[in-house]
Amino acid sequence: MSNTMKWVIGVIVVLVIGYFVWSSGIIPGMSSGSQTGAANAAQSGAANAAADSSMSDATLANDVAGVDAQLKTVNPNGGAAVVAPAIQKTVVAMSLLAVKLQSRIQNVPRGTDTTAMKAAMADLSVQLSNASSNAVAAAQTKITVAQARTYIQKAYTALAAARVDLATVISAVKGK
Repeated sequence: MSNTMKWVIGVIVVLVIGYFVWSSGIIPGMSSGSQTGAANAAQSGAANAAADSSMSDATLANDVAGVDAQLKTVNPNGGAAVVAPAIQKTVVAMSLLAVKLQSRIQNVPRGTDTTAMKAAMADLSVQLSNASSNAVAAAQTKITVAQARTYIQKAYTALAAARVDLATVISAVKGK
């Protein structure tokens, strides 16, 4: 994997993590929902009006099927040269789905407890970052095959945990 590709993937992961931190309000005063009163109501109404078919349950199911298909291409027992790019593609697919899920969370009806959803999204972000960094580490040319295999196993474990987080959020937002 080229250094340019590693940088691109690293930047994507950092952006996704930053977005989740910003939108979930983990840092007080930095939440996308830090507005109050009429501005918040206007934003909520505009967001609900802007919700389109890209966030429907059917589209969500389609996206999940795509993520699952991509996840099946990751063979944790394969060579790093083949598995590391497959892990990165899966991280990107899961990240794109996570962005849609984040939009769904922001559009749930007022009064709905989103604490568990936001916690799962935060953990998802961490797991995707772990998977990506382990895949990059496995693709290094100056490590042994055993070290690469360890990184691949860690990345695969992180992807499996990320898939569990996705399932948690998907079940919570379906139909909302």
